[in-house]
Amino acid sequence: MPSKPSLDSIPEVFVPEKMVVEWEKFQALPESEEMAAKELCYLLDMSPRKLQMLRTLGGGPDYIKNGIKFDGSQPAAPEDLISRHRIGYVKADVLSWMESNRASVLMLSKPAKSKVRRFETVADLFDEQAFWVDIDGQVAGFVDDSSLEQYLDLRTKLDIEFLPVAQAATARWSDPAAHRALADSVAQGLRGLSQDIEAKVVASEMHAELRKPEERSVNPR
Repeated sequence: MPSKPSLDSIPEVFVPEKMVVEWEKFQALPESEEMAAKELCYLLDMSPRKLQMLRTLGGGPDYIKNGIKFDGSQPAAPEDLISRHRIGYVKADVLSWMESNRASVLMLSKPAKSKVRRFETVADLFDEQAFWVDIDGQVAGFVDDSSLEQYLDLRTKLDIEFLPVAQAATARWSDPAAHRALADSVAQGLRGLSQDIEAKVVASEMHAELRKPEERSVNPR
């Protein structure tokens, strides 16, 4: 049986001591509550890719797939990696994993996020954020915008999906007003990026004109 890898030896994998938890929402769930993998990612402020790596390489919490409980501390079997069955996690198992890894949970008091979001860089536009998505595939808003009461209600009706902001803006939404607010913010960011790109192109052209003829590069045709 493969030995359990050290979390420190896995590059870019979530390390328990560094985690930031949406602690109030997580604590509000019953101990026996099962949550989807992407919901756990949201609550632990972890990317889906990192949680998948913990399942693949071992070192993560126990999980449930197709009604069967798997030991998350062990690497997944090769045949399990290609399975597309829903992955679930039970809160009690996650807490046990946190305790066994001496996890230091940071209960941060986060300031309320502005309803007006600004996306000023390419990284902002393609940053993956957690969105509510309904059964028809329509986006229903940012998960972060939900209060505790709203979260506990919506998690029973909607799925959580991690989407790049730009992709979410091009999807269908169930709330046109919220969609418009995001679209306007994304469009403003794109205009700013376009202006910045044009300014850099003009600067490059001016620099080329100022160089001595013998120092100019020959542009291939």
